[in-house]
Amino acid sequence: MTGEEGFLRSRDNLGGITASDRKGIFFAGTCTGPKTIPETLAEADRAALSVHEYLKG
Repeated sequence: MTGEEGFLRSRDNLGGITASDRKGIFFAGTCTGPKTIPETLAEADRAALSVHEYLKG
């Protein structure tokens, strides 16, 4: 589940940056690579929305 640099790999680097290959697991921030604070906050928002959608079914 990690890439060559040791960071977690998201499903895809464009639309699914917060999604993992495992159902119900979402990423945000620097676990997938170096990020700025605004990038990290944007991913956190997206990951929280993804968790909400996942829990709703």
